[in-house]
This record gives sequence, C-alpha cells and structure tokens, in this order.
Amino acid sequence: MSVRSCREIEAALTRKDFRVVTNDHRWLWFYYKGKKTTIRTLLSHGAPDYGDQLLGLMARQLRLQRPQLNLLLDCPMSAERYAGILIAAHHLRP
Repeated sequence: MSVRSCREIEAALTRKDFRVVTNDHRWLWFYYKGKKTTIRTLLSHGAPDYGDQLLGLMARQLRLQRPQLNLLLDCPMSAERYAGILIAAHHLRP
C-alpha cells in the first residue's frame, strides 16, 4: 500500500502546470498552453494522506493509469508528456 501526503501531491502537480482553486473544496486544474482545461482533481481538506483508494480515484480524474500517476507525481513525467498522453487519448485538443 502506498501513501502520499496531500502536500506532496499538491507540490508535484503545481510543478506540472496545475493551478489551485479554492472554494468549498481544493481543486487542482490543469492548464495547457496557458489555458484552463477540463482536467482537474480534488484534494481533500480533511485527509492529510492519500492511500491507494484515493490515489486510484485521482488517477481516474486525471485520465491516467495508476502507474502513470506515480510517474507524474514522482516527476519523471513532464507537463508536456502528460499533455501528450491526454492529446493521444482525445481528452485534450492540441
């Protein structure tokens, strides 16, 4: 079972062109070429850590397989590579 802190997740995603929007919830929106996309994920206010179940849900929100999410969070995957995956899967227009 892998566990990641919310701070670690937020820091990793904001380095990859995600921006935080806080209202009642804490959303991380993906920006591509400076424009907001429909790709987003929700970070919980109450959970300090994310386990396998929440990381699986986050991967689905970000349109990734779970191993790809690990690459995105651990930094081998760049924002450009992530955008390429989304474009290839028709989740994002070039």
